[in-house]
Amino acid sequence: MLRLWGLWFFSLFDPMGPASKTRSCSMTIPYLQLVVMGAFALVFFRAGQMERSWAVLWAVLSIAASLLALRFLNWGLGGVFLAQVVLFAGITFYRMWKSE
Repeated sequence: MLRLWGLWFFSLFDPMGPASKTRSCSMTIPYLQLVVMGAFALVFFRAGQMERSWAVLWAVLSIAASLLALRFLNWGLGGVFLAQVVLFAGITFYRMWKSE
């Protein structure tokens, strides 16, 4: 059971997604990655609105972080989650530094 979970977890970092080993077609549209990217952009947009900050900038930074993880670094879906965590931490530290 643990081995299957480990294989699934590390397959999240595969650029083609967790099911890339079973696909025979090399040109597929990564719908799950696009949905996750859009969901994170929406979350950052709403967080920016609640903070009365630049909500569009936060959403654009979220999309840029997702694209960096997916296309340039080839980290896959797990990399998108990691990039969003790093972006959230970066925004948090910037706002803490700015408020002092």
